[in-house]
Amino acid sequence: MMATGVTSFQWFFWGYSLSFSHTAGKFMGNLDNIGFRNVLGAPSVGSPRIPDLLFAVYQGMFAAITYVPRLLSPPMKLIAFNRVASLLQWVR
Repeated sequence: MMATGVTSFQWFFWGYSLSFSHTAGKFMGNLDNIGFRNVLGAPSVGSPRIPDLLFAVYQGMFAAITYVPRLLSPPMKLIAFNRVASLLQWVR
């Protein structure tokens, strides 16, 4: 739970700006939107119909959720982790 909170903080503070800034380079963004500065009124990078704030929250959800399997994988053997992941893929 603590890791999800830390990941969410990092995403909203500087991760979104480094990933999806409007004046980004080819591989990495800049810190123009650090701390969600100038995010509220602008259209998102993903689509001009989606507000930038909604896109940031949506992408932040994936940043927080995908951290959990990385925490569980070291105690489990890699083979067991792959089996669980493949089962979850087929259940969907």
